[in-house]
Amino acid sequence: MNSNQDEPVELDFVFGYGSLIWRPGFPFVSRERAYLPGFARRFCRLSVRHRGSPESPGMVVGLMPGPGCEGVVYGIDSANRRAALEYLDEREGPGYARTRLQVSLAANQAHRMAWVYLPDPDHETYAPDLPLETRIDLIAWAQGESGRAIDYLEDLVLHLREFGTPDPLLEDMLLRVRERRADTESG
Repeated sequence: MNSNQDEPVELDFVFGYGSLIWRPGFPFVSRERAYLPGFARRFCRLSVRHRGSPESPGMVVGLMPGPGCEGVVYGIDSANRRAALEYLDEREGPGYARTRLQVSLAANQAHRMAWVYLPDPDHETYAPDLPLETRIDLIAWAQGESGRAIDYLEDLVLHLREFGTPDPLLEDMLLRVRERRADTESG
């Protein structure tokens, strides 16, 4: 019998509120629904790599001050911690700051300190004040290394629905983006 089997495994946690919900991209030992108080998920970041390009930026979500945000928290064991955080730092890229914040687990309200990627308000891709119509256009047509911005929005809406925590603002954004595409394609 392995004597290490009964020793507690030290975990580090990462909170996902965008594409990390459905595509973490790193090994994890646990995944639970969680809630981050004090922030709201909003389309406030231009994407010039994953969901757009420098010539045709898309938009992705970031966190801004707000009432709270539903997401997932991943537990990462010590053997995978460094590689996972290096991967996430590269994936999120410039414009996000990795910060430790307290999240609450949905199942039992237990608290965990988790790494959260917050948008850097001084970075050139931070765009919280773009008019709604501009954001709709950027999401409707942009495509990057990871696919189309509209697919990102559709996946986010779908996974939040599956959690039983649909986001009315994202639902409305998806409706408007689909209408914009339909209007342009039929016109």
